[in-house]
Amino acid sequence: KDYSDTVDTAEAVRLAITSAWVYSGIKIIADRVASAESRFQVKRRVGEELRDVRSHPFEVLLENPNSMMTIEYILRYTTFWAFLTGNAYIFVSTVAPGVGQPEELWPLPANRITPLPTSLRMSRLTGKPCIDYKYKIDDEHVQILPGENVVHIRFANIFDFWQGLSPLTAMMDALK
Repeated sequence: KDYSDTVDTAEAVRLAITSAWVYSGIKIIADRVASAESRFQVKRRVGEELRDVRSHPFEVLLENPNSMMTIEYILRYTTFWAFLTGNAYIFVSTVAPGVGQPEELWPLPANRITPLPTSLRMSRLTGKPCIDYKYKIDDEHVQILPGENVVHIRFANIFDFWQGLSPLTAMMDALK
């Protein structure tokens, strides 16, 4: 079900982000998520010991996610979207849709992405169920993104499995 009829999401996000309490709270969380101490590390088990895997392709990708952004920026950006809308998205660029090693990571504005549950199918990559996503570039251009290439981060939502529910939903009356 689409709840956008009953809530002006864009206005709610604008209202939330202009609140000093909301902005500073999300910024503290985003800074922690993007900090070096929170960084992913690939390790391999050798007996009872975990050892670093040097230059693992995932760590190399995180060091240089794309030509315009750092991983710190991407993590902060997705954290803000997750807390403001309940959803955050990262596009994983590959040679072909759902095929090959990840080459780049691009954060996507959550207010322009819509999950397409009617596209439910078996993934070419994993053989498990996945859905595609609609990316509204502007008022005239829409792109369908293959689910294999989209990382959808979302908060639990008891009203809609496919869309996250922002923690700010409970605060909307106070923000107004």
